[in-house]
Amino acid sequence: MSTQRIRAFGGPRFYLQGPGALREIGGIVGAITADAALVADADMLPLHGPAVESALRGAGVCMESAALRGEVSDAAVARLDDALPPTAGCVIGLGGGRSIDAAKAVALRRGLPVVTVPTAASNDSPTSRIFVMYREDGALDRVERLPRNPDAVLVDTEILLRAPPALLRAGIGDGLTKRFEAEGCAAVDGLTPFGTPPLRTGGVIARYAFETLFRHAPQAMEDAAAGRLTDAFEATVEAVVLMSGLGFENGGLSLAHSLTRGFTRVAASAHCPHGEQVAFGLLVQLQLTPGGAAQLDALLPFYARIGLPRRLAGIGLSPEDDATLNRVAEATLTAPHITHLAGPPLTAAAIRDAMIAVDDRAARAGATTIIQEPA
Repeated sequence: MSTQRIRAFGGPRFYLQGPGALREIGGIVGAITADAALVADADMLPLHGPAVESALRGAGVCMESAALRGEVSDAAVARLDDALPPTAGCVIGLGGGRSIDAAKAVALRRGLPVVTVPTAASNDSPTSRIFVMYREDGALDRVERLPRNPDAVLVDTEILLRAPPALLRAGIGDGLTKRFEAEGCAAVDGLTPFGTPPLRTGGVIARYAFETLFRHAPQAMEDAAAGRLTDAFEATVEAVVLMSGLGFENGGLSLAHSLTRGFTRVAASAHCPHGEQVAFGLLVQLQLTPGGAAQLDALLPFYARIGLPRRLAGIGLSPEDDATLNRVAEATLTAPHITHLAGPPLTAAAIRDAMIAVDDRAARAGATTIIQEPA
């Protein structure tokens, strides 16, 4: 296939990570506007909103805020837009992936830049220009894009360390997939979210994200549980938030993320965190990838150590429930990156059978903790 095509690379304009990073928000937002709008999780607004407001006030920036409640739906975004001042020159997203996506949605409506402040390392939404819209029942509706990536990303690891370790586990699951999805996209000369074939750089970053997580994530999970701010925790956060985000936007997505179209359409698995959905989806992708069985087997003990789902029951499903698995598989085929995988075109039956095969493979592997990094 020809390689003589335009290829793109993009990312946030500025990324800041470390203990106390939130204190820098005044100068960062002040360089953009003197009037900011804050969108935050309802639980996070009283915890961290005052610190944001104080830092902004010190830089001469006025701020008004609105809390996201429920899903990131069209109705919820309209309510946030109505509640925030029309004079704002920047939207700040504070909280988890939902509130950051909601902030992006408001910013797109208004044509404004975005600054993101994650309060958990649960996904890579803070760095990307992509955001996901859901229906009121929690099912994925569509994916939208900002004209450009966030102007700034502030990752205060002191705040992230106080988040439940389960959120970090979900972020690790999300970050692990990007190496293999980028490889799947490159194998078929697929398109990244920037609408071009990938440059090599995106794949390199995605692979290094995987290597970083494989090396540091188990220790980071222990450190998170103990409240220790360590190099392993910092490395894992960087891989989850920055490397993973750059990896998927510039390397492309594949079957692992396509499966979220199915998992969010059935009640039994819709509640499962995104990172755990795609982590199981990665196992399914490797089951369907020519030569992927060895990598799958190498990942199973790592999943066991981290606590990521290896069986269908871990995401609320059963290998005996053909009707539900068929619904998941059929919805998966609607994802735009479903073709980013070497081999014959996927069918619903093949995806269903692969989910069952992974479940059986994990059952036979047991709870072994002998970990060997995939080639």
